[in-house]
Amino acid sequence: MYKMIIIDDEYLVRIGIEKTIAWKDYDIQIVGTASNGLVGYNLVMKEKPDIVISDIRMPLLSGVEMIKKLSESDFDGEIIVLSGYKDFEYAIETFKSGIFSYILKPIDNAEFISVVLNAIEKLKEKRKDKMLKSTLSNSLPAMQNNYINSLLSFVDTISGDIIKDELERLGIDLPQSGSIFYMRAESNDTFSFSDGEKALLQIFVELEKVGIKFMKFSLPSYSVVFLYTLNKDLVVSAAMKGFSAFEKSSCTIFTASVICYHSIEEIPAVYHDCVKLVDKKLLLGFNTVEAKLDCKVSSRHYAAIMNLYKVISTDYAKPITVSYVADKMGVSESYLMHLLQASLGKTFNEILTGYRISLAKRLLKDGKYRINEISDMVGYADAKYFSRVFNKIVGVNPSDYDS
Repeated sequence: MYKMIIIDDEYLVRIGIEKTIAWKDYDIQIVGTASNGLVGYNLVMKEKPDIVISDIRMPLLSGVEMIKKLSESDFDGEIIVLSGYKDFEYAIETFKSGIFSYILKPIDNAEFISVVLNAIEKLKEKRKDKMLKSTLSNSLPAMQNNYINSLLSFVDTISGDIIKDELERLGIDLPQSGSIFYMRAESNDTFSFSDGEKALLQIFVELEKVGIKFMKFSLPSYSVVFLYTLNKDLVVSAAMKGFSAFEKSSCTIFTASVICYHSIEEIPAVYHDCVKLVDKKLLLGFNTVEAKLDCKVSSRHYAAIMNLYKVISTDYAKPITVSYVADKMGVSESYLMHLLQASLGKTFNEILTGYRISLAKRLLKDGKYRINEISDMVGYADAKYFSRVFNKIVGVNPSDYDS
């Protein structure tokens, strides 16, 4: 859906444009209105609309002045100017700043709709040309990476047809619906490109075992993978197994995220959500995959989950129980158990044990401590019991983990 902003100091003009035309029928959404050029300019900078409708004579900042400022700010949309007959010569000045067209008042709705739709067609061509020009000087692999980078960094609404045309032109066979997998080192101090490639290679081995096709793109400072599946739980499981294998050869810590998308148009927004998930990693200190919770999980439940992880990350070495954590969180034990099962599909013991064993693997890799010391450090008073739990989860004894 294309975004449009109306800027005019006449209330009746603004309300008339907004309310007398069924803009949704034309795939257009009014995202804001303003009564003067200054407020209008700030609104455009915030909302990044595709179309701006602007009067010429307005208080604080005239239409001509505002349009010049937008031009200097590299505004990417199209501008349509409204003017009366007496302002026609004045309106001509705006063409120097690159406006698409002008409409004389009083406004004829049929003419107005036609001009707006023509502006959208021009905008589509302009954006398509911009994407094409950014790739012409590169080889095909570089062109493909550049386009994906451009697509993922896009913040405005972009037509699925434009994306599909460009993908076809560059020979990129992205799944029409699938998942995005984003991975980043937790700390740049220990990150190396080779570590990232090694971690991904292990993950790809696990993905291939369960028959999931994927496409990887190496972009500046990170990697993004498109997966031909909507089963995010299967992806998370494969990624965690890949991380487990990778941990035996490196101390670099990665955080990944995976979110499903159901149409090509959703890709930029879903990618940005993946980045946010990595930014808001719940537990620091070991490789993990963050997956977007279902929309049925309320903000209150999500806050409780974050609080749970906070308690575990600080008190994991203590003999903590569900009752202990629930009391610290200020919730009932039954609520906490239901929350975990309904939202994460895990029990409290599974989450606590997973965290403890992940930390134990880091300590074993470090090589500074004996097994009985590590057992005590991660919350197991009995080293033999710790070894049994470790073997059950990791598949080898602690003494053989780093051999």
